Amino acid sequence: MRKDEIIAYVVGAGIPKLLFELVRNFDENSGIFAITSSINSFSFKNGTVNGIGVLVIIGIVSFQLTSYLILQYYRKKIENDRLELVLASTDEILDHIDTYLVSKILREKLKTRYLLRKF
Repeated sequence: MRKDEIIAYVVGAGIPKLLFELVRNFDENSGIFAITSSINSFSFKNGTVNGIGVLVIIGIVSFQLTSYLILQYYRKKIENDRLELVLASTDEILDHIDTYLVSKILREKLKTRYLLRKF
């Protein structure tokens, strides 16, 4: 697993956990009642199953948003590296993308987007 995948998974699991802990800390109940009440509050009092579903959706959206932001970061990095390192040819830029410590999937996306933008 590369650092872009690790960051996306940590954010995808961490944001719902953080929201759950915040809601649970402000709940007046204690014990198991605090947990079920907190989960229930995410569904706007429509049941704990719906509350769990809302937390899962928040996790998925957080994961996808983080993946998109990482992609945008590396797209900007490619442009900056191209200017700073004076990478003129497409082959040099594609070889430079291979030096990034990211997952193979992200590397392929970066190369594809760069090539599609060039033509």
